Amino acid sequence: MAARQTLTATQTQRLSITPGLRQGMSLLQLSTVDLWAEIARVAAENPLLDYTEGGERQLPDFDTATRTISESQTLAQNLTKQITLMDLPKQVSLLAQYLAADLTEDGYIEHSDEDISDMLDLSLVTVERAIDALQACEPTGIAARNLGECLALQLIEKGVPGQAAHLACQHLDLLVEQQWRRAHRVTGLAIEALQDIAQLLPGLNPHPGRDYAPLAAPMIPEIEVELDRGGNLNVVLIRDVQPRLQLDDQLLAQMSRDSALRRQFRTPAQAMIGALAFRNETLLKVAQVLVRRQTAFFTRGPDHMAPLTRADLAADMGLHPSTIGRAICGKALIFNGITHPLSGFISSAVSNGTGAQVSAYSVQRRIRRMIEHEQPDAPLSDSEIAAVLRSEGVDIARRTIAKYRGCMNIPSSFERGRLGAMRRNRPAPPGSGSPE
Repeated sequence: MAARQTLTATQTQRLSITPGLRQGMSLLQLSTVDLWAEIARVAAENPLLDYTEGGERQLPDFDTATRTISESQTLAQNLTKQITLMDLPKQVSLLAQYLAADLTEDGYIEHSDEDISDMLDLSLVTVERAIDALQACEPTGIAARNLGECLALQLIEKGVPGQAAHLACQHLDLLVEQQWRRAHRVTGLAIEALQDIAQLLPGLNPHPGRDYAPLAAPMIPEIEVELDRGGNLNVVLIRDVQPRLQLDDQLLAQMSRDSALRRQFRTPAQAMIGALAFRNETLLKVAQVLVRRQTAFFTRGPDHMAPLTRADLAADMGLHPSTIGRAICGKALIFNGITHPLSGFISSAVSNGTGAQVSAYSVQRRIRRMIEHEQPDAPLSDSEIAAVLRSEGVDIARRTIAKYRGCMNIPSSFERGRLGAMRRNRPAPPGSGSPE
C-alpha cells in the first residue's frame, strides 16, 4: 500500500517574545517601589505620558524607598547589564534577558531546555546558547539547571578541568560520604582528584542568587484583603499606591498627524500604559486565586496555611508557573493591618501520616515555637524535633528539620547551647551586684 502525504492544520498556543510581552512581563516582575522608579523614568523620557506617582497612602516612606532603588540592583537587572555587553545574536540576547528574570530565588533555571524551547517556540540551540551566556555571568554558578551543575561551574572557575568537575558533581553523594573507590569506578577519576574536589566543595555557594544585592526597600502592599461581616474575603487593588499613567491628550491634540514626535512617542506611550494595566490586572487575579486557596489562613489563622505551589496556582489560572513567579515576586498584601509577602503563601506539602497534607509553613511555625520554649541548657536537636513532629502525625526527616531551621535563620542545637552558655557565664556588669 503506497504511503500518501497529507496536509493538516492544527492549532497550538505558544508564547512568543514580542516587544509587548517583554514589556508587560518586565513590569509584572517589578516590586512596587521598582515600578514607581521605572514608570517615572519612562515618563520622563516620553512627553506624551501624563504621569502621577503613587505613594499617597500612608505607607512606608516613599523617598527612602525610591532612594534605595538607586543604590541597589536585583540579580535580574545585573545579569541583564552583563548580557547586553556580550556579542550575542539578538534572539539569544533577548532570551537570556528573559530567563534572567525567570530564575529561582537561589539563581537556578527552573525549567528544562526542552520546556523552554516548546513554550517559547525557539530552537534548542538558541535556548542552550542563552543559558550558556547566563552561566558566563557573575556570580559564578548562576543559571545552573541543578545543584551539580552549579557547583561544577564554580569548580571550573577554581581551576578544576571542566569534564572532571561535571563528572564529580554528578555524584556529590559519594563525595560527601567519602566513598572514594565507588566514586572512582563511576567517574573514572583518580581518587586523589576526587579528594581534592571534595575539599573544595565546602567553600562553594549552592545558592548563588540568594545573597546577591537583596532589595533593602520596604515591601509595600499593593493588595488589600478584608473580611466582611458575612465572612467573605474581599480582595482589591490598592489604587493609592499605583502610579497613574495616561496619554497627554492636550499635547497630542497640538501635534499634527504627520508629526515626527507623534510617530516617535505615541506608540511607546500606549504600550507602556497597556503594560501597566496588564501588570495590575494579572497581579489582582493572582492575588484573588491565592486568597481563595488560602482561605483558612485568613479566617482561622497562620497555623492553617494550606500547601500551595506556583504550579498549583498556574494550573488553576491557566497561566505558566513563570508568570505566577513574576506576579508574586516582591509583592505583598495587607490583612488586618499586617503586611504579608505574596511569596509567603507558597508552601510545599508535608504528609501528616494519615494521607492528608500540611504546609511546610505550618510545620516551620511549629518548629519555631518548639525552639522558643526549649530549655536554654538543653536545646532540642533536629532529631528530637523530628521525633516530636512524627509523634504528632507529621512525616518528616531530620534533614528536613535542618533545612527548615536554616530557612528561618535558627542556629543548630550546638550553636544555641554554646550561645546560651556564654550568656549564663557572662560576668555581671559593674554596679549590678549587691550594694554590700
